Amino acid sequence: MAQKSEQKFQWADAPDRVKRIAGSGSHIRTLLPNGLVIPRTGGLYITRKVPLQPVENAKTIMDKMEALQPLFDVLDELSALVPIGGIKSRNMMRKNYRRYELLGVNIPKAFSPQGVSLDHKTLLKEGLPGVRTDRRMLLMSVKLKDTFGGDRGWRKAVESVVESMLYAEIPLADFDPDLERVESIFAGAGFQVPTAEEIKFADAFFNHGSHANVVRLPHSKHMHIFDGEDSALMAERAGKEDCKNWPDIPGHHALTVSSVNGFDFDFINPEDSGAQWVTELFRDDAIAVSIKGAIEPAEVTRAELRRRRSQYIADIEERVASGKMNKADQESHLQLLEDVEHAYSDTKNASATSVDTSILVAFDGVVEQLKANKSAVTDLRTVDDLQAEALEEMLPYSPLVVNPLLQDLPVQTIAGSGIQGLCQVGDSSGALVGITESDNQAVYETHEVKIYKNKEPLIANIGNTGSGKSTFMVAKSLQFNMAYNRAGKRLPQVVIDPKMNSDFSEVYEYFGGQVVSLDTLLSNDGIFDPLRFAQTDEAGIALAVSTLISINPWGSENPVQYEAPLREALMYGVRAGEKCTGAALEIASHHGRIHQAIVGPIFEYRSTSVMFQAIVGLSPHGEALRFHDGLTYIRTGNQYLDLPDPSQKDLMKTATIEQKVAMALVRMMVFGSLMALAGREGKVHLDEAWVFLIAGQQELQIVARTARSMEVTFDMYSQTLADVVKAGLKQYITRGYILSTGEDEAKVAFDLFGIEDKDGLLSRVTAKAEKPVNVVSAEEDYDKPPNYESFKPLFLERRRKGVVHRKFVRGPLAIVVDLSGKMAITEIKIPPAMANMIVGS
Repeated sequence: MAQKSEQKFQWADAPDRVKRIAGSGSHIRTLLPNGLVIPRTGGLYITRKVPLQPVENAKTIMDKMEALQPLFDVLDELSALVPIGGIKSRNMMRKNYRRYELLGVNIPKAFSPQGVSLDHKTLLKEGLPGVRTDRRMLLMSVKLKDTFGGDRGWRKAVESVVESMLYAEIPLADFDPDLERVESIFAGAGFQVPTAEEIKFADAFFNHGSHANVVRLPHSKHMHIFDGEDSALMAERAGKEDCKNWPDIPGHHALTVSSVNGFDFDFINPEDSGAQWVTELFRDDAIAVSIKGAIEPAEVTRAELRRRRSQYIADIEERVASGKMNKADQESHLQLLEDVEHAYSDTKNASATSVDTSILVAFDGVVEQLKANKSAVTDLRTVDDLQAEALEEMLPYSPLVVNPLLQDLPVQTIAGSGIQGLCQVGDSSGALVGITESDNQAVYETHEVKIYKNKEPLIANIGNTGSGKSTFMVAKSLQFNMAYNRAGKRLPQVVIDPKMNSDFSEVYEYFGGQVVSLDTLLSNDGIFDPLRFAQTDEAGIALAVSTLISINPWGSENPVQYEAPLREALMYGVRAGEKCTGAALEIASHHGRIHQAIVGPIFEYRSTSVMFQAIVGLSPHGEALRFHDGLTYIRTGNQYLDLPDPSQKDLMKTATIEQKVAMALVRMMVFGSLMALAGREGKVHLDEAWVFLIAGQQELQIVARTARSMEVTFDMYSQTLADVVKAGLKQYITRGYILSTGEDEAKVAFDLFGIEDKDGLLSRVTAKAEKPVNVVSAEEDYDKPPNYESFKPLFLERRRKGVVHRKFVRGPLAIVVDLSGKMAITEIKIPPAMANMIVGS
């Protein structure tokens, strides 16, 4: 329960030293090493940076609680530093309470890409203008207590007196005993020492972290910040009292400072998303949230509640008698009193209390209707006629308290607020995936296999038709086409598109990729010939023999009988300098090293099957897949991959020869891509992964076990993850993207990545892109609003005079799960020009 105390700040009552520093831009006098700060009003603070972890986008409730726990522990342990005597009176003990400050800042900034190369960064910066990212930080400061002479004996005590007289300050060494205690509490919770830049950045939050020395002009319900005298003079000339008619002033922005006067909840489990009230404030564009108070031990709060119980009940009864409160409200307040007393009845498990707590929030811009527009769970009110003073209070190490309403709060209301929450996923640089929905953080995926360490580099991309999955694949591979490997060569990639008549050739060629169409002999001759892509001749010969026997162009009941002569013939051809299966067999036949009865059916079938030509090369001029730097896009074109039904028994016996060729080709695509890119930090993208799972399951398992050692990353794009799980690849998938999909597929994906369905996440993944519209007739005009809860790409659809217009409003969303297991809902961001080329392909 929040107990509130009214107070009215009078500027005339402020101490002279406060008046002198107010409005000066900072309350910091000296920054010392180890996060120690001497304010301009004296004393010493220790400041630490609170680790930020996913709260809103935590994968599980347990993950959320683990993110909230460190701040709770620190606040609770600070209460243990308060000495408790026999009389547990707040008034008597208040001077011993530990004062703390929490300042969470969330500063918007222009998107600065961390791409794979200079060209890539330029592409993203020019192609995505106006994209917002945020810099979020949480600093916690505790005012230290001094001990006369520290614990260094009477000689040091004398030195302390002398130093104090000379410098009118308490010697820093007098704080050592307390510093050690508080520092130990911070260290135990994993809090970090901030840099001087980080402290200065937070200290200048009102100027978007730039610098604190600015000109400020307060108005009644907001205030203006000018980055220099010139911009302030423009406001002066335009009439500084009325900002509504100001022109666009460079170097100027406005702030609205408000106070949190209460919450629309009393006792709420921190597991509930409604408890994360700061999360909501940041989502509503708050740039800073300041929480300042003093920590009171639970047993003192309990004693205080007992002393005030009768007075509290009497106040309620008086309000009912005077008609200021009805019976229902009376019962509600009495029940709340019982709840509070019960919460503090067990002092061993009860948490500490933050007393005299001031919560102030700064929003960017002029917010006219604060209560209507911002935050559903907090009672927000502008600090009228005290905007400048309230901003002073928000600044770190400020001695001011001007908030007209202070509160007594259980520390879980603060620790469970989500002020320490931040969804950061992905890698530090690489191909841009997008921007997180909740926290505006850029998400990247790197091509560097070394970051996988002991994990296999298999990436699952799940999404149904209309989810943006294929567009995402093309955009990601195009970005990686601007990357370079350790050898300084363009990153080798293979994109395999097995969908009939699917064609992204134009966009890939525009960005410098090589295109191979399996329906054209000129480009596909031996592209997946084992002798061309295998790392050794022996491996290539073995794979070529096993492939021919599995296809069985002879129609023999016992094709294994041809294994030895085929091996001998291929070895002869390779020693003669041939680099592909067809040419090796041809020269071996010419020199009588293999019977025509064996090679004849092979060449006869090759002349009729384009897919077979991709496996059995003949041209000496065909380029080996393994030697191409950059991106290779392989499409089946108008060729139909006639794959057999995987559920039928004795698959290899019942399949037609064309089905066997199709399966062999798929296997060579998988295995050949792995071999072609081995040791080159390459990436393979398999669209329509079900194709490869049907025909190349064994090869994919080999890939899963060996890809990391071969420095190859495999991306699989599929409409369902169930096939991937059935193929025995579950344990090898270490990161993924879940786009819009069906309920069954989403549940499998959630299970694979350990994601709990909380806060309606499953319904969002499966939601439709548009809200239903009631239209009376086919000629009636309508506006079909997008459903922002959906993961699908969103458009605003309007019909006017029978003509339908669609306007793009938001890209597809995906649940991104990175190598560390963290997740975040992310809007996929693709430069519009690139997206239009992909969609138009």
